[in-house]
Amino acid sequence: MEVLLADSYGFCYGVKRVVDKLNELLDQHGNVYTYGQLIHNNQFTERMTQRGMKLINELSEIETLPKDAVVLTRAHGVLKDEMDSLQKSGRVIVDGTCPFVKAVHIKASVLENEGYTVLLIGDRNHPEVRSALSYMNDPIIVESPEDLNRPEIRDRLSQVKRLGVVMQTTQSADNVSQIVKHLLDMSIDEIKLFNTRCNATEERQTAAQRLAHKVDVMLVIGGKHSANTRRLYQLCSAITRSYHIETKDDIHKEWFYREDGSPVERVGITAGASTPDWVIRDVVDYLNALQL
Repeated sequence: MEVLLADSYGFCYGVKRVVDKLNELLDQHGNVYTYGQLIHNNQFTERMTQRGMKLINELSEIETLPKDAVVLTRAHGVLKDEMDSLQKSGRVIVDGTCPFVKAVHIKASVLENEGYTVLLIGDRNHPEVRSALSYMNDPIIVESPEDLNRPEIRDRLSQVKRLGVVMQTTQSADNVSQIVKHLLDMSIDEIKLFNTRCNATEERQTAAQRLAHKVDVMLVIGGKHSANTRRLYQLCSAITRSYHIETKDDIHKEWFYREDGSPVERVGITAGASTPDWVIRDVVDYLNALQL
């Protein structure tokens, strides 16, 4: 059985940046507090906890920390009010927000200063989007083209003359283009769009789809609560038989047999932007040692 890796997979720039910063801080200080889960991967969290990372979920916990405590914020960003409170706490605050995520905040601010009503395309419950929304004044949030038919959104857009558009960094090009197409059909005098998608998202999705066409089975590795990993799984599932796993322990040997009982010839692997290399290597080693 041949095991093939996608051309692009695993840590994106923003995740690698915050993970490198965490390791640097742990080497310097021994203990580092993170406000919220640093990245969406439970295996990473468990391993870093053993090294001295300590997770804080509530802002009120900051006041219980030592005065010289180092607090690192997550790659997805935090709410503006939360960041303000963190910086006023007297602790050492290290901003781990991905620069591409920060670009969404900056572009939205530019649009608002120019008099545009801002529309954000993204998953309203995702930490990145909730953080971005907190930096905006009365934005419109749209997840899918269907949202544009919701009465409250349709009525709001009917009163907008100048619309500015930004998007969650991990949005698919297809979803964005469909929403923009519908916006262009509305009676909006002016639409200004900033493409705030991260190229890494499209690269990983394209590479995964390309590989899925060449294999019998795809394994998509990453946290079950990772939005970009779930999207990779959806894309691969539309092409070939695919499974979303977190670690090698989730693998079942029977996945690698055809309906006639013969073993498959090729297995493809891709991984979400928050999946550590060592988790991916464990899966590859397991498959290479598997006897069918």
